[in-house]
Amino acid sequence: RLASAISVDLARPASAQAKVQRANIAELEQALKANVALLRESSVLQRMSQTPRTRKAAMVQVRRAEQVVKDVGSILKGSRSAAVQEAQGMLRQADEVAAAAAELRAAAHAQLRLLGAAAAPPAAAEVAPVLAAPEVVSASVAAFGAVPAFASPSAAAAEDADADDDIAESL
Repeated sequence: RLASAISVDLARPASAQAKVQRANIAELEQALKANVALLRESSVLQRMSQTPRTRKAAMVQVRRAEQVVKDVGSILKGSRSAAVQEAQGMLRQADEVAAAAAELRAAAHAQLRLLGAAAAPPAAAEVAPVLAAPEVVSASVAAFGAVPAFASPSAAAAEDADADDDIAESL
């Protein structure tokens, strides 16, 4: 149970972290798309510029947009790489947990096979004939003068009635 609890405790935060990474990657992809669109618009603006001053300003904007696209692309690539490594680590951990669970299962089955009949409580059918056997109760009463604790209530009542009759006859 301890190993299972530890594995579950470790898996939950890893799963939550994977969800956060997926959301982060999705946001980076959206940002990259927006920056690529800005770069296209800046390129169109640069081509459409009429004066040298506006052309120069558009060229600066294109360069900045290109740099932003490169930076966001680099961050996205790094985030994807980290997410892949994390996912591979989670798979390795899941494989280790599965192997440990299989080992535990095999050990439990081996122990149950070894202890099989000795560990199992006797079935009701095995106990009932002993409890209902009047000769066992009579032998106990004869030997010890009392009804054994394992005797059935009906056998004990019959023996008590016989003992009461014996006492009454002796008076």
